[in-house]
Amino acid sequence: MVRTALGLLALSALGLRGATDPVGAAQAPGRFRVDNAVVDGNATLYAGSRVETDRASSRLRLGAGRVEMAPASRVRVAEKGIILEQGSTDVTGMEAVASWLRIAPEAGSTAKITLAAPNVLVAAAKGPVRVFHRSGDLIAFVEAGAALSLTPSAQQSDTASLTGCVTKVEGRYLLKDVNTNVTVELRGGNLDQFVGRRIEMTGAVFRTAQPAPGATQVIRVTDAKAVSGECGAQPAAGQPAQQPPAQPKAPRVEGRPSGISGTTVAVIVAGGAGGAGAALAASRGSKSR
Repeated sequence: MVRTALGLLALSALGLRGATDPVGAAQAPGRFRVDNAVVDGNATLYAGSRVETDRASSRLRLGAGRVEMAPASRVRVAEKGIILEQGSTDVTGMEAVASWLRIAPEAGSTAKITLAAPNVLVAAAKGPVRVFHRSGDLIAFVEAGAALSLTPSAQQSDTASLTGCVTKVEGRYLLKDVNTNVTVELRGGNLDQFVGRRIEMTGAVFRTAQPAPGATQVIRVTDAKAVSGECGAQPAAGQPAQQPPAQPKAPRVEGRPSGISGTTVAVIVAGGAGGAGAALAASRGSKSR
């Protein structure tokens, strides 16, 4: 029942037209299934169609979007994207839903998505990828070549746990989380002591407050402590906040897991020739610390 409700929500978000309106086509070098019917080579797809691969990969064309399905994967087709129900897929030029997440590659970017229950692994190739909770909150900005392991929750959480450098711009405190690259505004007492320092913090999401320019939401800090790590110079008044330094890139889960909207996030960044795809493969055997 949970899966059915989730599928209906996803189809509603991505758009669903009548079953008689074709939205694209599927092509594969071998056999695959469309709505439980075995297909050889090619098939026309409709909003609501379910495509399932076996031993061969499959390519879907949905308008200007492209989907590359790995073997042993299953997706459901919508008017504006796909819902990944099993396995792995690469998505270009359209959005995808996986579990309680909406994944949106920017123009020219490809999102590599793998379901590894209870986690959703997201990597960005050729450009950045934004990840939203179904509630609409931006929970991660995945840069090209990076990968994240996300453990989403159906419930919209009112708490956040973040790590990053604190800057002060025009009297307002900002923090860019080192794992998700999401910038939030911090409120609370005694924040001046953390300006220019890296902190680990937890707080309550202040949803009715208007965040500072460049921030996605306001977090009222309930607990914070300084941790090791360099931060850039504090910007002058009227100047944009300097971004925290890039984190080391290595094919392993690293850093303190963080999260917004009930989604736990850990970095699985891969550098060198392996790229983000190698990071996703390696992460299947990794655990967040």
